[in-house]
Amino acid sequence: MKEKIIKIILKIVLLFALGIGGYMYIENMPFSDALYMTIITVTTTGLYAGQALSEPGKYLTIILIILGITIFIQSINVFASTILFEYYNNIIKKRRLLKMIDKLSNHIILCGVGELGFEIASEFIKKNEKFVVIDINPNVRQKLENYLDNQCYFIEGDAANDDILIQAGISRAKCLLAALNDDAQNTFTVLSARGLNAKIKIVARCISPKSRAKLLRAGADKIILPNFIGAKRMATIALRPEVADFVDTLLYDDHNATIRIETIKIPAQSILINKTLKEIKLPMRTGVIVVAVKSLDGEFIFNPAHNTIIKENDTLIILGPEKK
Repeated sequence: MKEKIIKIILKIVLLFALGIGGYMYIENMPFSDALYMTIITVTTTGLYAGQALSEPGKYLTIILIILGITIFIQSINVFASTILFEYYNNIIKKRRLLKMIDKLSNHIILCGVGELGFEIASEFIKKNEKFVVIDINPNVRQKLENYLDNQCYFIEGDAANDDILIQAGISRAKCLLAALNDDAQNTFTVLSARGLNAKIKIVARCISPKSRAKLLRAGADKIILPNFIGAKRMATIALRPEVADFVDTLLYDDHNATIRIETIKIPAQSILINKTLKEIKLPMRTGVIVVAVKSLDGEFIFNPAHNTIIKENDTLIILGPEKK
């Protein structure tokens, strides 16, 4: 469509150049008169009351009128089709997007795409995680699609708006991340999300420590303070570099890692339920080590004994070799 518009503009420029140049050459008109004559001829207003045109000047006028009408019709067609194409294309795209999101379940909703949001989305792509992005800034869509190679679902709108959250599949999502750059907006988003889904896990970004209590009251399960975490990480690297390197290898080093730390949730009717760690023999069968067990009520058992019994909805924190 852009190419068609450029072609129309070039045709108009060439038409005016032909008219102005032709009248100046054929009728010896000054530039202002030639420009005026070209405009009234191309627009077919017929307001010229000057000297009679010569025979070649009349033919030039006829040619300009025909070309002007032709280009005018083409212009209307191109601009109208462009506007309609963009309008209907956006509608079709949105409907198709919402249909695809309607098929999602157990996905993650990411609210806010600043620098933090971009990195979160990139990590989800690496892990093949299903997620929907919400951001009120329309310019974010193209940047995000380019950054992630079109591997995300994007909804433009206010993340605190119930209708937007419903479009993102809040009732079927497993987690919502409020990563906006404003604590108040994150609080409203958490409040709306919790009202729409009482069971969803909500993780909220908190810029000011003073806002932490408000976010918790609004319904957030976990609060992340980037500055606080960054300070802790830098201190750990300075004081215990080997520990920091080991944790980085486990969690972040995608290229050089030979071991990984992951989680396994025990579903209902699993054959592992009511069996001990000794009985399931994970180290022998898979080469992984169970470093902790998290119960449904959130209690952790670190370095569990071999006689620890696995229960329904327990989460096993395992350490093992990276899959190739």
